[in-house]
Amino acid sequence: MEASSDKGKHVECINENCTNPIKKGNKKCSACIMRKYRSNVKEKNNSSEREKVSNQVVLEPSEEIKKMLHSSQLWISLQSLENDQNGVQIIDAKTELFVNYKHNNFSDKRNDEALRSLKPSIYDHLKELIEKFMIHKAEELVNRLEEKTIKLNFSHFAILFSNQSDFSQIPHVDAEASDYIFFYALGDDVIPSTLVYKGDNVTSQQAAEFLNLSSDTKMVQIDHFRNFFQARANIVNNMKPVAEEGWQPGTLCVVKGGKIHAAPSHKDPRAVLVFFGTPENASDTYNSDVQWHTWSIISDILMNNREFSLEDKSNMMKAHTKVVGDWLIDERCLRHSSYLKDKDIAIKYLQSFKKMTSRRPEKRKSS
Repeated sequence: MEASSDKGKHVECINENCTNPIKKGNKKCSACIMRKYRSNVKEKNNSSEREKVSNQVVLEPSEEIKKMLHSSQLWISLQSLENDQNGVQIIDAKTELFVNYKHNNFSDKRNDEALRSLKPSIYDHLKELIEKFMIHKAEELVNRLEEKTIKLNFSHFAILFSNQSDFSQIPHVDAEASDYIFFYALGDDVIPSTLVYKGDNVTSQQAAEFLNLSSDTKMVQIDHFRNFFQARANIVNNMKPVAEEGWQPGTLCVVKGGKIHAAPSHKDPRAVLVFFGTPENASDTYNSDVQWHTWSIISDILMNNREFSLEDKSNMMKAHTKVVGDWLIDERCLRHSSYLKDKDIAIKYLQSFKKMTSRRPEKRKSS
């Protein structure tokens, strides 16, 4: 008897544990083909989004600016700083030096006495750098990033510097999604670039489930910060440099607002000029007093949102407790004022929440 002509041909999907029939000429069933297609589209979209998070360029300022801001002169000036002056503060073991610079109709009201006191002075050179080289290029970077023309108001200029930092900053968000954060590499050597979250995006459904809410819960604040709503290790392990090769002196980089980011650890001196850009049609400029972390977002929702029922809030309190405990093992949190303050606020809120629920009248029994 002759062998069957169908011998060796697939009649079922080749994927393991799938017994669906296949169409002639295919090796996989329709369901598996579509699943693979959707996976490829998701991966393509994720890759595309990551590529568009930032952009950078190396500026060529004047020789006089280079002498004062891209040489040892910069560190001589910064080391003459007295920390008790107006216009300077410490953030995560880094020193922030305010630069009061007016752009368009916005004037930064922060005191820059400390900057003006530096010897030798870098004030005039910094102002020249901003006016003649930086503003125009910063707007060009955004237009190239977004592939359209956007007019910006620039604000909150500051120099962030430290001789070394054993720990990277705690991942955070401090600008709205409509804003842009700019970093300009000072000094005379390549420095590690800022870290940004480059992991998979958490879906709105996954974020709601993380908060112990119904998977179809819709809320702008949850959706906006959804990448925070996952295990601490996932966030920390996916914090990657904007530029793997680091930033050369004079590099100007833009990062989209609303992205989780953090300053990196570094062994050698590192200084960057940081500032923010807000589209002209936006209602507000960047708020320097606001910085979001996973725990503070949940606290804010719990204390200020009135849409949730007591049951929802009870479930979110469990999520908040889980988050506080998850980040507690991170040594940086033990000396981070935001974490310690929010932990105390959360305890007080939990106590008031328990009182509120204990006073809730019992439901009447049906007769």
